[in-house]
Amino acid sequence: ATLNVSLAAPNTHVTVKGPAGEAINSGAWVTLFSVFPGGGRNWLGGSNTDVNGVAAFNLDSAAISGKLAVQVDAPWNLKATYSGKTYDNTGAGLDYVSVNNATFNLTTPNLILNVKDSTGLSGIQSGWVGIENVNISDTSTIGWYNGYGLDQLGTTSISLPSSSRFKLTVYPSPGVAGVSTSCYLTTDGAGTVNALAGNCSAGSAVVSKLLTITLPIGNTSGLVVETGTAIPVVGAIVYANIVTGGVRSTDPLTAVVTSTNLNGRYSMQLDPSLTWQITITPVNTPSDIRKLAAKTLSAFPFTGPTVVQDATLDVLP
Repeated sequence: ATLNVSLAAPNTHVTVKGPAGEAINSGAWVTLFSVFPGGGRNWLGGSNTDVNGVAAFNLDSAAISGKLAVQVDAPWNLKATYSGKTYDNTGAGLDYVSVNNATFNLTTPNLILNVKDSTGLSGIQSGWVGIENVNISDTSTIGWYNGYGLDQLGTTSISLPSSSRFKLTVYPSPGVAGVSTSCYLTTDGAGTVNALAGNCSAGSAVVSKLLTITLPIGNTSGLVVETGTAIPVVGAIVYANIVTGGVRSTDPLTAVVTSTNLNGRYSMQLDPSLTWQITITPVNTPSDIRKLAAKTLSAFPFTGPTVVQDATLDVLP
């Protein structure tokens, strides 16, 4: 059967350029939002720029007649050079005529972030960073600032407003050696970024705009190999569930999930006041010579600050 699909023609175009108007070309990312009176936003869509630096959208009449916000982000290969910027008219939103066929510039960062895995030897290949606004007099969060993707070297560039305080949290993707960690940052009147003394769990400092964070290993880790060999099991799903009164929870909202990395290792941060049980499920493909069986390990309470849960997976007959 043949299915013919007609796509709507774009009615909205946005051009992305560098801070000084230099061409960015393909690979930049543009996100459009509806802005509601009194605050709040609704995601409308995202689009990559083409070779001319233009991103195309098709907006409905409600979006066109309302207020809009535009967020532009640098291409992956330029994330160490440029940082993204949100254009929203100080929260009031932009009219459609100020968005369509308009040019929006990336910014020069005042913070370059590099995230390394728990070995400290290499940048993580996937993950994202969330930044929250923090009360200027303490460490209580007061709202969301922005989110950023990391490139294949664990790097991204960020532009933070001056005379402010922020909580930066790194969220590594499954399969990355290490667990989520946070660092509190301050900016002075000139926009210079510094780590807030005593409130950066990674123990890092900002040096010439560069902040390097090494992920903690987490309080639960392990090595997964094939039975009878030292062959690591790569990409296996590691699922930890809470056990209460000998009964394992099936609630996905309380589960912690990750996967094994290229060395067959995993790590996660679990609540040490609870008892946990881990199931390891390999991802078998038709081309695998040996297919492996899943394994559920014994339930365990925390008897110390860290727990090691190694596993060997049997080969299916």
